[in-house]
Amino acid sequence: MDINDEITREELLCLLKGNSRDNGLRYSILYILKYNISSLGNEFLTPIRKIESIVFENPDDDLKELLLVYFESELKTTRRVYLETRKSRRRK
Repeated sequence: MDINDEITREELLCLLKGNSRDNGLRYSILYILKYNISSLGNEFLTPIRKIESIVFENPDDDLKELLLVYFESELKTTRRVYLETRKSRRRK
C-alpha cells in the first residue's frame, strides 16, 4: 500500500480486517504504530490508541511507516446450554 500523507479510518479498518486471518488462523490486533521521521519533533515512533484517520507529518519524506502488530488468538467455542433442570437424587 502506498502511504500518502493521510490514511482514512475506512482504509485502516480495511487493512485490519483484511489481515486478521491467514493460513486458517485468526489474528487480533495488538498494536498500531506510526513511524515518522520529521524535523518537527523528537518522537519517531508513536502508538495509535484510537482507530481514526492517521495523518503523517512532512508527506514529502520517504521515512514513514505504519506498523500493524498482530497476535494469534484462539478460536472460541460456544458451550451448549441446557434449559431443563437436572433432578438431583437425595438421600432420605
